[in-house]
Amino acid sequence: MPSKMPKLNINDEFLDGISLRNLRDTICHSFVTVDESTSERFGRIIIDDRAFMNRSAHNGLREKTKNINLEVTAVNRRLIELHNQVTKYFDEQCN
Repeated sequence: MPSKMPKLNINDEFLDGISLRNLRDTICHSFVTVDESTSERFGRIIIDDRAFMNRSAHNGLREKTKNINLEVTAVNRRLIELHNQVTKYFDEQCN
């Protein structure tokens, strides 16, 4: 029986050159932290530079202390876009 689970292309970009695959792998390995929002500015999600590359590429880096800052509002907007892709897939499958 074929799966009805929608399949996002994990090679697609999430934000700022980060693929869904590398973002997933980074989150799974806990290389993520959150800077909370304040009354002066929105928070951000801070992810390790491993979100841009695979393990062997990262191991080849001389300096391994970089990070990527994703604004919460941009992340929220992108997650809604991905959600819409998934619900569109289900709508197409049901009709």
